[in-house]
Amino acid sequence: MESDGNQTQVTLERIGLMPMPLDIKVTYTDGSTQMFYVPLTRMYWHKPNAGIVKDGWAWSYPTYNLTLDTQKTEISKIQLDPSLRMADVDRENNVYEQ
Repeated sequence: MESDGNQTQVTLERIGLMPMPLDIKVTYTDGSTQMFYVPLTRMYWHKPNAGIVKDGWAWSYPTYNLTLDTQKTEISKIQLDPSLRMADVDRENNVYEQ
């Protein structure tokens, strides 16, 4: 995670071969939360009420840069798949806390 002024770049890495769309929950230091949705570029729809829809993640790229419009110091936690609905064999690496 790198901060540049009022934006923070979070680099997500796909581990394994199965690309999946992502639900991401960001918790800020003031206790507020925000949901983000990163679809796959091959998907033709977005699920309703998914939060802020970001640019798609192309399946052929192993990493994705998520831009958050806040400073790094204002983020306390980033959680992938907070609803536990993804096909994920290792949930231990789904949470980043500062």
